[in-house]
Amino acid sequence: MCKSKRCLDKTSKIVRHGTIGTFEKQVNIKFTNKGIKMKPKARVKTNPKARRLMGDSKYLNLLDEVKCNEICLDRVPHEYLTEELCLAALSHSGFQFTFIPEEKMTQAICMAAMLDCGWLLNKVPEEFKTRELCLAALESDSEAIAHVPQEFLTEELCLRAVDDWCGAMAFVPDEFINDELYFRAIGKRDQDFSAISEQFYNRSF
Repeated sequence: MCKSKRCLDKTSKIVRHGTIGTFEKQVNIKFTNKGIKMKPKARVKTNPKARRLMGDSKYLNLLDEVKCNEICLDRVPHEYLTEELCLAALSHSGFQFTFIPEEKMTQAICMAAMLDCGWLLNKVPEEFKTRELCLAALESDSEAIAHVPQEFLTEELCLRAVDDWCGAMAFVPDEFINDELYFRAIGKRDQDFSAISEQFYNRSF
């Protein structure tokens, strides 16, 4: 079996470009001018129950396999889904978030998932949706705008989303609709915006 110490290179990969405030302390990541890197030897703070599992050989074996990307979270027993184990899985793929029950989610787990799979923002409990988390989701996937709370949307974020995906116009608040946004959207000639074109043309400018 591949041991975690031999897998550090796999879990030390760049996850996503950007700056996410105090999240660096929460999930032990390092921001550089080249992006975000997981700190190889960083330790996630564990709760008392998780600390008890550290003496459980089955849990340690599962953690080792997850760190080495040898097992998906859907094969991990519910009682072993600790924050540490989930973050190890998410360092390989944000899609692993789909296998994490809501009661096991934490702010750090949700952020790690959004850095890679922003389109899963609709799976994030409302209590964990912060401005920083929504920004991370939008940077990862502009379609996440469909699930960003209105109070977190700004004109700048809407412009960035529309630049990447013209369909984002359907979720832009009226207060941010203007000529620039409209022409950026219809300028995406390689995209299909027919489904929302009627909505565009019915806007008053």
